[in-house]
Amino acid sequence: MKGIKYSILIIIIIANSILCTSCWNYREINDLSVIFGLGIDKKDGLYEFTGKILLTANEENEGNNLSQTFISSQGLTIFDAIRNLVLKDGKRVYFGHLAFIIISEDIAKENINEVLDLFMRDDETREDMWMFVAPEPYSSKEILEIGLDHQELATYVNDTMINMKHVGKSYPIRLYEFINISNSKGKNGVVPLIFIKKTLLGESAYIIGNAVFNGNQMVGKINGDECKTLCVILNEQKGGILPVTYNDEAETTTVSLEIGKTKTKLNPVFTDDNITIKISTQTTAVIAEIMNNNVNVLDKEGKDKLIEAAENMIENNIKDLVKKAQAELNSDIFGFGQLIKKDNPSLWKQIEDDWSNIFQDIDIEVNSVVEISGSALYEKIIK
Repeated sequence: MKGIKYSILIIIIIANSILCTSCWNYREINDLSVIFGLGIDKKDGLYEFTGKILLTANEENEGNNLSQTFISSQGLTIFDAIRNLVLKDGKRVYFGHLAFIIISEDIAKENINEVLDLFMRDDETREDMWMFVAPEPYSSKEILEIGLDHQELATYVNDTMINMKHVGKSYPIRLYEFINISNSKGKNGVVPLIFIKKTLLGESAYIIGNAVFNGNQMVGKINGDECKTLCVILNEQKGGILPVTYNDEAETTTVSLEIGKTKTKLNPVFTDDNITIKISTQTTAVIAEIMNNNVNVLDKEGKDKLIEAAENMIENNIKDLVKKAQAELNSDIFGFGQLIKKDNPSLWKQIEDDWSNIFQDIDIEVNSVVEISGSALYEKIIK
């Protein structure tokens, strides 16, 4: 009996050794165009696909290091344009390493989800790729091809998005996050803007601000400072600098407050025919910089005035951004609708189909509290 068991075990081991020694869908890297950056524009009614691909040592690349080049094609659809690359490059595109996608403003204004559909369905595409909009007059192709003179574009994009929480002047978003928002009711998405900017080292890519969407259509933009306020409202502010203008009887100065943390609470209040969103923020900061040493903001009176100025500034910034979202953009980028749905589901069922119009008329009440915990490593005014 033992002999039979051992024989069966040996047969299983031999069979596994034969059948499990390779990948069924294995493909050589030289047979693929490995793409890690992508730009999509529209030209003469056709989608223009521009990809940044890696070159192996056997492809116009001396030595063993990997270099990069660009490929471009056009088609009636995104998939058509991608497959047309075979006519130019002779290889199929591989999306497994695609890290970011740049979409032109004209496409974003039409229907951005039409060009994103393929990347959500394709089994090779990474759903966590970063998304960007190239604002006019720039095309995504221009930005993708210029890259950075002093740093590889993919590295710049990834590092900037990860560390943007310390600056707050753009709200990062990944592909799956945007799709989830655009497929839900009660909140609209934002996508970072990527420009071309002249620097001492030449022209470079530059990320600041966000494109604002209503559903799947871009309806406007918010600048870097407005993005910082958006992060506050969404309870996503992880740090950053708040430059506060301080006035006393004789002098005016600007004080940089380094934000430690900000906690935001949104509370919907329902009356007979009205909805009010109460926004409460609590910010902890330290005095990081005083631009005018003739002004004393370190004693009790000076610090109290500085706190009042900072609280007023945060409150006004929130009111201004909400007003812009209501009157100019008509886009609930704050998720007020989802807040109402969670707090009062029965009311939401009655208003969800008309939320775009109702959002424009809701009231807000803002209360901001700032606590200054110190003045970094130096506690005196530098004369």
